[in-house]
Amino acid sequence: MDSSRIAEWLRSFVPTRRRLVVGILVALALTPALLFVQRSLHASAFLLEEQLHDWHQKFTVLRPPDSHPLVALIVVDDELVGRSQGAAEVDRVVLARIVRTVDALGARVLGIDMTFLTPSTAAADEALVNALRQARSATVMGFADERSRVDGQEAEFQSTLLARVARPVGFTHIRVDRDGVVRFWASPADNASVPLSFPAQLMRAVGTERREPPYPRIDWLGNTLDGGAPFAVIPASHLREALGQDVRRLSAAVKDRIVLIGLSTKETRRIRTPLTGADR
Repeated sequence: MDSSRIAEWLRSFVPTRRRLVVGILVALALTPALLFVQRSLHASAFLLEEQLHDWHQKFTVLRPPDSHPLVALIVVDDELVGRSQGAAEVDRVVLARIVRTVDALGARVLGIDMTFLTPSTAAADEALVNALRQARSATVMGFADERSRVDGQEAEFQSTLLARVARPVGFTHIRVDRDGVVRFWASPADNASVPLSFPAQLMRAVGTERREPPYPRIDWLGNTLDGGAPFAVIPASHLREALGQDVRRLSAAVKDRIVLIGLSTKETRRIRTPLTGADR
């Protein structure tokens, strides 16, 4: 092959201006699609890995013989809940009585696993603030941070009420993966005014600092061996109505424990964990 033919053959690989422009336009058009596919494959691989870990956790989860001896849940249900601007709202006078009752029964730590974004009556708000301030139990308050879609007025009221209560505060934001499952502890929001989570504040209240690993996975506790709840669950209405023998029974379920008071109504957000099925 002579040099002229070699040169002609090499020139055939050099794109013309038209081909070059078309190639650039095609590349620009395909780049977003390729990036989307790459991100989708990465996300799918992450979820597949996590779902495999879920199956492992289901079969290896700790199932205690009885409910946890250090934690109890006080559940405020629809019977004690009213409506404020269309949202579920606990009667704060009733909640104040529950706080005083749990405190009197000897709770070690009292965790208020709910947030207060709108005012009630002045008397009801005052009753709740006084009950929380005067509790002998170490008390931790929940906080709706920047990720909870709180407007300016709600944020202002929340901050004012929590300042009056003067108790440690932890954010209640929950990290939910793309498939709707909660697997990891939530990190603080960027430039967070409240840097510690509600669980971290509860642990601090009992003298334990939770060290954050690089991937802070939640060690979910399974139901008891006989299928019962992992924690003692007490309807708030039982506290309101307890007399005599019931008071002694409830005292045994509350004394020296971390006691969480939270909502469980028809409107309460339900979350999935690695231990629950897709339909639960």
